[in-house]
Amino acid sequence: IALRGSRWEFMNTLFSISEGVLYAQLVEKLDDGSLVTEARPPFNESKCATYTQLADACSKALFTAHVNSALKADVLADPTRFVRRDENLPLTLMDQKDAGKKLVLITNSDWSYTNPIMSYICDEFLPPGMGWLDLFDAVIVSARKPAFFSENMPLYEVVDREKGLMQERFKLETGKVYCGGNARMVERLFNCEKDELLYIGDHIYTDVNMVKATMRWRTALVVQELESEVEALAEGREQREQLQRLLRHKDILSNSMNHVRTEFTRYEQGRPSKLFSDETVGELTLLMQRLIKTMSDVDAQIDELMVNEGSHLNPYWGYMSRAGYADKSHLMRQIEKYADIYMSRVSNMVRYTPYMYFRAHFQSLAHDQIAQDAEPVDDYIIRSSHALEASTAADSHFKPPDPRGAAGAAESPPASAPAASAMPHQDPSMLATSPSASSASTSSASSLTMSTMSAAEPSSGRDPRTTASPGTPASGTSDDVQEGTAPVDDYYAPSASASPNDDDIA
Repeated sequence: IALRGSRWEFMNTLFSISEGVLYAQLVEKLDDGSLVTEARPPFNESKCATYTQLADACSKALFTAHVNSALKADVLADPTRFVRRDENLPLTLMDQKDAGKKLVLITNSDWSYTNPIMSYICDEFLPPGMGWLDLFDAVIVSARKPAFFSENMPLYEVVDREKGLMQERFKLETGKVYCGGNARMVERLFNCEKDELLYIGDHIYTDVNMVKATMRWRTALVVQELESEVEALAEGREQREQLQRLLRHKDILSNSMNHVRTEFTRYEQGRPSKLFSDETVGELTLLMQRLIKTMSDVDAQIDELMVNEGSHLNPYWGYMSRAGYADKSHLMRQIEKYADIYMSRVSNMVRYTPYMYFRAHFQSLAHDQIAQDAEPVDDYIIRSSHALEASTAADSHFKPPDPRGAAGAAESPPASAPAASAMPHQDPSMLATSPSASSASTSSASSLTMSTMSAAEPSSGRDPRTTASPGTPASGTSDDVQEGTAPVDDYYAPSASASPNDDDIA
């Protein structure tokens, strides 16, 4: 599939998902003819005669409705219907600000929409006498992202916040509301640049890709669907572990079969063989037949589990972060490429601290396993073959002996041992580091749909113990989040007591 072709559109935001649903409904009407018969003026049939034309018309109509604020007027009229508040969001922002972080709100929405929405989201959960503007060192509306990061646009200060009157300015100052401007002005305001800044947004292109490509800031992506994804991963853990066991079983069987076949070929060619001789050829030939039968039974079990992988989350697509069983989805690869850290909501940060230092997971390579092999393959195959010979031909759950022997098996950690994580399993909130990121410090936060940026701590002089998941090799996706079982307080306490004089632990 050529994803760069014109037939494909990426649904990267909640707006685009709405567009996809509307387009699917219009396609059905185009197919059954009701699109024309039920249409009302103004309607131009010649511009909606094909699927491509219909997609363009749908996209333009929604864009127009968004630009002329028709949708925003409906939201402002009934915010309780359209906006889900998070009482931990203001607390997260206050923690960051009190810790010395510099916070800036950067949004494409205008002041007349931003002010009432942010008031509705934050003010009720703030201390008496404090408003949402007190959470930020500066506010930039009508930012025109992504051009905000690559173009030099004029800057205006909103001098009358009631009427929305503006005056031109040439630099940002703290405590004020601005319209327009550009990212370089933000850097000059805080006298910092590149990896000293952490930008948080919910659009993988406008917020994350452009910031990483043009400004080299640290990036954090809000992925709202991550909560249902992690819950589904936890629910499907038993099935996934069963599938992994069967795949390992199949690998062992296949490896055994291949080595037996190789030894049989050597025997047929009159060359020395470790397994075959005139006395054992009949018995081992029968063993090969039983191996083939067992592999066929295991394949049938694997096929069924493969088809149902992730179906409890979505019967058609499965997991959002997975493409099948072993591969990452296109979305997940984009997230790992452009986002240093990602989360389901900004308030996930409140479960850590403003001083938390997130370190990228260790990335394993295919050849890492070679160093872990403790036994020659031939010896292992011989023992596995003897074990299989003692089993019944109908047994499809054959478990080969541990290649490390009894001592190695006794040293293995229990399969249920939780990975070190700062998030409890029962809490749907989560935050994860991307493998493409070397490290990232926590910083500011945002509302569900408005992007935020802040000055992050430099990535030097940190204690490696204060990491998101210390010592746990992982893929860098949300897989590890649902493994955590220890409460945050219990997680931090051992580190603090172990190094009472460590400056990094406050």
